[in-house]
Parts: sequence; structure tokens; C-alpha cells
Amino acid sequence: MGGAGIRLRAYQGIRDIERFPREDSALGEAVFDLVKRSLSRGTPRPALFVFFENQVDRFDLAPLMRQPRASRDRMIAAMAGQTGVECVALLGVLRLKRSASGEHGRAAVTFIEWPDNRWWTSWVPIDSSGAPSQPELEARTAVEGFPRPGGVGGWFSMARRSGIQLHLAGQAGTVH
Repeated sequence: MGGAGIRLRAYQGIRDIERFPREDSALGEAVFDLVKRSLSRGTPRPALFVFFENQVDRFDLAPLMRQPRASRDRMIAAMAGQTGVECVALLGVLRLKRSASGEHGRAAVTFIEWPDNRWWTSWVPIDSSGAPSQPELEARTAVEGFPRPGGVGGWFSMARRSGIQLHLAGQAGTVH
């Protein structure tokens, strides 16, 4: 049955509340700081952090980012649909549409979504050498009334509508 699968590396650890607090902005800034610090070592690979009460799962999304958007969103929705997920955070260097004129560029990005569909995002443009091209990060939230950025989010509602949920067993995972 089926064609080639996608292999994702996953890491699991204990959630340190000092490092990854529950308050939206504090968590966003903590996660964004991971991206910003990793820029000094090169371009960070896209990752998804799945936050539970006492655990954090981290998935390397590089193989998934090469898939069509519908497949990528379905897989992220399955990760978000797991029982007990508090929020998910997509982070890394992504291509963004940066202006009304349609100018595109790369930016270090964090996008966090919660099951109630609120979100928090931040980004800082990066130059051709991979360094931030401005000192301050830009941050926006659903709570402030901003529209959700295109191309990200909606994963919890997709998981609920589709009834999909990631189930991990040993070293292999399956999506149901």
C-alpha cells in the first residue's frame, strides 16, 4: 500500500517551565531566542516543537517542508492533534512575503498556535549572510486583532475536523 514515506527525526524531553513558560508572549520570546541564537551557527533547519504540560517533542521538519503544503499541514495537524498538546511552535528560517509590493525575503520566524486558535508570531529579516538585518524582532498576535499570517496555522482546527492524531510507538510513528 502507498508510496514512499517521510522520515522525520523526533526528540523528546522534559519541559522546563523556566525555559519554556506557559504565558503566550514569554513562550514566544523564549522559542524565538532559540532561532536567533542558532543563526550564529548557520541557517537553522525548520522545526516543530510540540508542548505538553511536562514534555516537549521536537520534530525536524526539513523533509516535510519539501512536501506539498496540504501534506505538510496535515502532518503538522496530526502532531497538534495529540492528546494533551498545549501548543505547537513552528520555527526556523523561512521565506516570507515581506511587503505589500510582494517583495520576498528570508526571515528567522517563530509561529506558535494554541488549541483555541490563538497564535503568536515573530520574525526578523535576515541578510544574505544569515545575520539579522534589523535589531528588533517584529511580533504580532491574534489577541491584538492581527490576521493570521498566510501559510501557517489552523492545525488544531484541521486536526479536529479531520479527526487526525499522531501516534508514536517506539522509533516509528503512524498517523491515524
